[in-house]
Amino acid sequence: MVLLETAWEGRPTARLRVFLERARPLCARFEYSLLLPKRITFLFPQSESLMAAPARTKLAHMVYFTLADRSPAAIDKLLADCQEYLTGHPGTEYFSVGTVVPDLSRPVNDKEFDVVLNVVFTNRAAHDAYQLAERHLKFVERNKPTWAKVRVFDSYVG
Repeated sequence: MVLLETAWEGRPTARLRVFLERARPLCARFEYSLLLPKRITFLFPQSESLMAAPARTKLAHMVYFTLADRSPAAIDKLLADCQEYLTGHPGTEYFSVGTVVPDLSRPVNDKEFDVVLNVVFTNRAAHDAYQLAERHLKFVERNKPTWAKVRVFDSYVG
C-alpha cells in the first residue's frame, strides 16, 4: 500500500478538485477532514505493474510538449514554469528540462516538440505521489491551455 497525505488552507481550489478527481477512484481508503488543518489521506493499493517491479527500480518520466504558440517567449515561459513547479519533489533522483536540438535532423530524429521534461524517480510510489502533488497540479492548470500536444513516456530504468 502507498500512503499519500495532503493538507490545504482556505477554500478548496480547482487544483484540489482535480487532485480529488484523479485520486479517489484509485484508493483503497479515502479519508478527509474539514476541520483545521484540512487534511486528506489516500491509501493506494499497489498496482500489479508496481508489484511486478522491484521497489528499488527507478521510474523515468519523460514528457514532450508541443506548444500552440511555438515562439521563444512561450518556450521560455514553459521552461521557467517547469523549474518553478516540477523541481524538488520527494523521490526525484534526476531532473532536467530543455528544448529540441534544431540542427540534428537524421531521419530518426523526432522534432515535433518544443520542450522536454526528464524526471527520474526513485520508484513508482514517488512517481505516483508526484502526479498528485499540489505543485504538479498547479503546473498543469497553469500551462495546459498552451499545449497543442503532450506525449508522455514512462519507463523503468536501472
